[in-house]
Amino acid sequence: MSQRRSCGLSLLVLALLGHLVSCSGTDRVDVFALCGNGILDPGEQCDEGGANSDMGNCLTTCVLARCGDGFVDVNNEQCDGNNLRFRTCASLGFRTGTLACSPDCVFDTSRCGAAFTPTATATPVPTATPTP
Repeated sequence: MSQRRSCGLSLLVLALLGHLVSCSGTDRVDVFALCGNGILDPGEQCDEGGANSDMGNCLTTCVLARCGDGFVDVNNEQCDGNNLRFRTCASLGFRTGTLACSPDCVFDTSRCGAAFTPTATATPVPTATPTP
């Protein structure tokens, strides 16, 4: 096929696509309109269908989860930015302090107080009384 004919065909295809977009009432194509259908469509990094999750590998926006996106990929991260998944120093076994998230998306407990260590309490041991 000659280069001139190829360019003409390309222009025709572009014109038809432009017409379809203008007929839809919008000048912009929604890249994520098909996100969640389980098929990797143009503009999507991933699409696991109903398994897309803001706590998994493929977010509900069909973008791959990564450290720093604010969503906790529970398979690979403990936290992400300010998203600590409702964890606190106390819930991690520390007495006091402020839990943070490191740039590597793991809990930063450096501002937590001392670890809670339970004090041992003596348990009375029953004594047997000899019977005469």
